[in-house]
Amino acid sequence: MDWTWGWTAVGAIATCVLAGGIFLAILQIRQMQRSTHAQLAVSLFGELRDENILNTVREIYRLKPNDIRSLLTSTEEKDIKLAHSIEGVLDKFELLGALVAQRIIDKRLAIEAYGGPPVLKCWYQLGENYIKKSAKKARLILQIC
Repeated sequence: MDWTWGWTAVGAIATCVLAGGIFLAILQIRQMQRSTHAQLAVSLFGELRDENILNTVREIYRLKPNDIRSLLTSTEEKDIKLAHSIEGVLDKFELLGALVAQRIIDKRLAIEAYGGPPVLKCWYQLGENYIKKSAKKARLILQIC
């Protein structure tokens, strides 16, 4: 009885091993992406829970529509600092929205972590005046350039 294998059998086995290796490499890459996305989410949620961000959100709750309007035109250092803090909060929320849109962060996780009445109130407070006026100012700057 001949126990030697032909080169065809060796080639078939090598092909199976190669295919299995490629499959495992793809699984490993996906797992790495999930891990990276999870680290990004934890980092962003940590930043959004920073005391400075929370204080800014609390300030936004206290603002009245007239306060927000005057904040954009004020030259007082206190108001300018608050306006910059508000822009920082908006940037973080915009980043969160982009990550959810790209499916890097799960939509349900983002809503559970930062959804509900507090965020809606924050967006309502800012949306009525601050965001609209800032967008108008940005359009004017773009037209000048």
